[in-house]
Amino acid sequence: ILRQAFHQERISYNRKGSDMVNMDEPFVSVSLSGTIDQLISMFEKGTDNGLFSRFIFYIFNTKQEWICMSDPRHIERFDFKSFAKESSKDLKNIYDVLKNIEIEVRISDKHINKIDNVFKKIFNKKRVIYGQSIEPTIKRFNIILLKIIMIFAIVREFDELNLFNLNMEKVIFAKDVDVKNSILIFQTLVEHSSLILNIINKNTTKKPVLISDDKFNEVLKNLPSVFNRKQFIQIGNKFKISRKTSDRNLKELIDIGLIKKGEIRGEYIKK
Repeated sequence: ILRQAFHQERISYNRKGSDMVNMDEPFVSVSLSGTIDQLISMFEKGTDNGLFSRFIFYIFNTKQEWICMSDPRHIERFDFKSFAKESSKDLKNIYDVLKNIEIEVRISDKHINKIDNVFKKIFNKKRVIYGQSIEPTIKRFNIILLKIIMIFAIVREFDELNLFNLNMEKVIFAKDVDVKNSILIFQTLVEHSSLILNIINKNTTKKPVLISDDKFNEVLKNLPSVFNRKQFIQIGNKFKISRKTSDRNLKELIDIGLIKKGEIRGEYIKK
């Protein structure tokens, strides 16, 4: 159901003792919180069945400290309950208007090119590190990004204009700020998804990645503009990357165009 609902595909299922249930355009939102171990159990069968790539992840560690009972922070702490209640009212107001209006959000060619360039760069980099296992996640992030842009554009429009009495079709054009903020969110979330993917792979039948994002970035940063294979391996050794892994990464970096072969045999050029 979750896999089909992600794309609003028709869902049909038959429960024992009940009639066939059909949903032509399912809209399902799932928000979960928990520990890493709980997350691993959710994807214990691996990440190749399409479910993992349909989720976005955010992982963080909270600062642990003992707060004395007399500490004023117990009284002065932020009132999340009231904040959530007021924010929910705002969202409900937007929903009450949107459910009766057909709204189209358009994205300019300039913004599409910008999104394509960002995704191409991240897709090529992550594929070198994680192989094919990361590809579905990056591709579906493109759909998620477009949904985030639409949300930002509509909410911004409500802030800028009075649309609460609007009762007609509406076309909204995404602005630079909508696209920029959506890309920033994507660039953060894709790092968290990469981290979760590696954690799950370590605890399932899949092999974990052989080089981390940090090491990958450090190797590229320390490479001279022109270098040879021996220099590439030596720089990799500084970050405890094996010769075999360095050879594999060098070939893949050439394949995706981040490095090209020079005119002299054995020479490579960093783009």
